[in-house]
Amino acid sequence: MSLSGMRGRLEENSIFILLIGVIMASLGGYIWFNSEESLKTVALYLGVALIATGICYPLSLFRNWSSWSLTQGMADFFIGIIFIIYSSKNSEEIPLMFAFWTLFVGLNRMVATFHLLRNDGPHWFWTLLSGLLGICSAFVLIFFPGLWALPLQMYMGAYLVCYGLVSAVEYFASRQ
Repeated sequence: MSLSGMRGRLEENSIFILLIGVIMASLGGYIWFNSEESLKTVALYLGVALIATGICYPLSLFRNWSSWSLTQGMADFFIGIIFIIYSSKNSEEIPLMFAFWTLFVGLNRMVATFHLLRNDGPHWFWTLLSGLLGICSAFVLIFFPGLWALPLQMYMGAYLVCYGLVSAVEYFASRQ
């Protein structure tokens, strides 16, 4: 595929990246500024947002086939359902589920980075940055549980805002 064909297809799909970014940044801002919400409520909101983004990723496949978008969409959708189910149950597993979700997102974004590099995609750096952010965030939550003493909702909100902002930057980078 030619570089101009690849850029055209990325520009067509980038509106979904922007939509995902807006959803995640909005949810992150809400969680960040409403940290008094219970972790169960946060899990419910995160579940709804993940289901919405899980639908957005496969919608982008109508214009451009991408196995990493399909994988991310399916994972977001099913993990969103799990978050909704667990929002009414025990909240001890919620931080660990969030950590594994961010790890999966980070690894998936790293795979997408190599795909973009191989095809000379225009916004590989922002995808790489998003992947590294996810992996680092997951390792902090998994291996340093003492840091969970900080308000976890603040941490989750900060990650979601950063994830949303990087997605928005990806959108604008792909438009150039």
